[in-house]
Amino acid sequence: MRETVKVLFASGFEDVVSVAIQYMQKLFPELPLVVVAEFPPEHQRWIPFPISRGFFENLALFRWHFRDKDVRLSAVILHRASRIGRCA
Repeated sequence: MRETVKVLFASGFEDVVSVAIQYMQKLFPELPLVVVAEFPPEHQRWIPFPISRGFFENLALFRWHFRDKDVRLSAVILHRASRIGRCA
């Protein structure tokens, strides 16, 4: 049976990401949260986001990580002060 998860793609300072994590934890609280970020958040399942890789490399990486999962809910947070947020 495939595991159902919710995913947060997060780029930002720790305090901004932690608020987003708290919000995501309240939505479908029975589902585990997986955080995709450049740095590991405390007490969360984490998939590193290697920003030095290209779009298609990261896409392949995330498809591999979620190959046996059903993603019920996902969200993206790009804080303007972060490296990725400045590019968006």
